[in-house]
Amino acid sequence: MHPCSVADANPTRAQLIAELDDLRAGGAFERVNSLRNRYPAPALKSVNDRHLLAAIHESANEWRADR
Repeated sequence: MHPCSVADANPTRAQLIAELDDLRAGGAFERVNSLRNRYPAPALKSVNDRHLLAAIHESANEWRADR
């Protein structure tokens, strides 16, 4: 079993990245069609990847501060 299993309720970032790398190496995503930009919302037209990542980072930091 992979080090990051369902039984592991609190996987580390490294474990999650390792699991993703294993899945990619095993071809798990080769035949998956991306949904990126397939269902655009007009209100989000001005949001790019950089803005989205910044918003996610800000929310994560706020969440950590509230804990």
